[in-house]
Amino acid sequence: MPNAILALSTDVRDWLQALSYVSGAIGLGFLVWKTLEEFRKQRNQREAELLWNQAEAAKKIQDEMVDDPQADAAMKMLDWLRRDYELADKTIQPISTSEAMYALRTENFAFSKSEVFVRDSFDALLYYLQLFEHYIESGLVRFEDTTFPLGYYVDKMAEHREPISNFITTYYEKTNILTYLRRYPSWRDSITQPGTSLHEPLVSTT
Repeated sequence: MPNAILALSTDVRDWLQALSYVSGAIGLGFLVWKTLEEFRKQRNQREAELLWNQAEAAKKIQDEMVDDPQADAAMKMLDWLRRDYELADKTIQPISTSEAMYALRTENFAFSKSEVFVRDSFDALLYYLQLFEHYIESGLVRFEDTTFPLGYYVDKMAEHREPISNFITTYYEKTNILTYLRRYPSWRDSITQPGTSLHEPLVSTT
């Protein structure tokens, strides 16, 4: 009888020991799962914060671009067939899109005041394109965060690819402006549209 009790006690002890191993394994497994779940949540939170910060950084630059009078004038020249602009000397001058494209020429450098205004305006707009590409490459912003409202104007630029591309390659050869523009299918696939003249001077010679 004592041997039977001893054997039973041994079995119970072994069973309890095995149960403790199983419980320990389950506890360890739960601890590992919980730790991994916390890491996953923290990673997702960091990714969400990064996306938010990237979007905020892009929005800040977009706002600066829209509020820049010169960049805004260049965008209007792309969007309007013809409208009035206030030049540096406070005179009002109507400028058409085709006249603006002619002002971006890379030869015949006798520029009127209106043409200087056009060139300065596109200089400002191209500065922001260069800035966006720099920040995209550095990871500060994502390309998709830069496309509104700029994508609309890049599509407009693509309609006048020849004069704009010549202007960029002549005066911004070592910049990444074209790298940014090539991100858009409209720019990659575009050809100069009818009506985009490289030989249409401004009517005014002021």
